[in-house]
Amino acid sequence: MNKTVRISAIILTITLMVSCYTRGYLASPPPKIMAKQDKRMINAIKTYGRTGDWILVRGYLKSSDFIADVTGGVFSHAAILDRELNQVIESDHTGVHATSLNVFTEESHRMVIVRPKWRTNRKAGKMAVEQARKLIGKPYNFTGLIGIPTPNSYYCSELVTHAYKAFIHKSEKLPKVITPLELLNWGRIVYDSGVRGVPTDSVMNSDNDD
Repeated sequence: MNKTVRISAIILTITLMVSCYTRGYLASPPPKIMAKQDKRMINAIKTYGRTGDWILVRGYLKSSDFIADVTGGVFSHAAILDRELNQVIESDHTGVHATSLNVFTEESHRMVIVRPKWRTNRKAGKMAVEQARKLIGKPYNFTGLIGIPTPNSYYCSELVTHAYKAFIHKSEKLPKVITPLELLNWGRIVYDSGVRGVPTDSVMNSDNDD
């Protein structure tokens, strides 16, 4: 890694770490409306989501603003769903960890459930979640966001695609950097909450295999 790239990676890391503790420019609804919408999102996950699905969100922190703006302005984060335990496995600035659906939805301005192309059945979804759980405790891959991977660390989209590594054929060449928005290239939307304040609650042909 040359000096310029190394400095850029350090600046990016510091910027993201600082912005992970500061609210961004999106305003959340009043508490009562927020609680009602949280309940609606959680019910949608339990109804339309399947273990192994990806959940793409737009968050409220400044780091969310930065990631969304740089990668297309739509989504800022991705996680993999464990519907049986009402949790997601995600990687943020604190590293890979499990988060309850209640906490996850509270931090989301918009939420989309995506069915990965490799989740062809219940078994595949469970295997993917098991793989993601094995990575709990691993650090966040800050430099991976600019195409400089750090071994044994994962950023959000990297984690959820790595969970399906056993199902990805060698002929499928995934890019070095995968943004949350680009995950749609390897899956289909089954539910879209819409942004808070203007909910759409769109359901797109969610199958019912479990």
